[in-house]
Amino acid sequence: MATGIGKWFGQAVISFVGGSLESENRRTDFLSNDMRLALLDAVPDQNTAKVWADIADTEIEGPGYTPGGQALTNKTLGFSSATRVTKFDADDVAWDNATISATAAAIYDNSPAADGDKILYGFIDFQGVRSSDTNEFRIQFDPAGLLTSTAS
Repeated sequence: MATGIGKWFGQAVISFVGGSLESENRRTDFLSNDMRLALLDAVPDQNTAKVWADIADTEIEGPGYTPGGQALTNKTLGFSSATRVTKFDADDVAWDNATISATAAAIYDNSPAADGDKILYGFIDFQGVRSSDTNEFRIQFDPAGLLTSTAS
């Protein structure tokens, strides 16, 4: 089982509100869009990676793994006024009977057709290589949420 704390990509919030240029019309509906979690063989650069095309070459391959990753299911958004934390969450993700190794997982919007339009939102650094050998490869999300944001 792999665990880790979700981290935002540096450009994710800009993408949530439409992009950094007027020509970019990048908005994501976390609850409705095809949000996915894909396994990677390298930890992505949090500061420069912006779209799936930036990291697609680091996606893993192996028996039991589906290219493009798994769709996030039972997605939720919540806000706690007591802690001022917005929580993005979903069910844990698993690949059954998989023989795979990964060092990280990326959360991205798979709704657009082109890899250059698939926005990256966050990633989980496993703090080392995690493997399965014809077993379940499960990512257990942090109880605090898949991704969180705190208002100051």
